[in-house]
Amino acid sequence: MAKVPPLRALTVFLAVGRCGTFKEAGRELNITTSAVSHQIKELELFLGRQMFDRFNRGVRLTMEGSAYFKIVTKHIQPLREQLSKCSAGHRERP
Repeated sequence: MAKVPPLRALTVFLAVGRCGTFKEAGRELNITTSAVSHQIKELELFLGRQMFDRFNRGVRLTMEGSAYFKIVTKHIQPLREQLSKCSAGHRERP
C-alpha cells in the first residue's frame, strides 16, 4: 500500500499554493513562517521533488507542484464537505 503524505503538510502546501508566500500562508493557518517552511520541506522530502520555486518575495509552484496542487485540491474538497456535514450534524444534537 502506498504511503500518504502527512495531512498537515498537505494543508500547508495548499495554503502556500493559494497565497504565494510562506508568510501569508502562515497567517492564514495561524502558524509561524518557519513552521510553514518545515512542513513544505517535509512534503518535498516525502515526495522526492521540489514543489515550489523560491524567490526573494515569495514562491511559485513548479510544474510538478502545480499538477500536484490540482490533484490535492480536487481530492481534499470532498473531504472538507463531508467534515462540514458531520460537524453541522453534531452541533444539531441536544
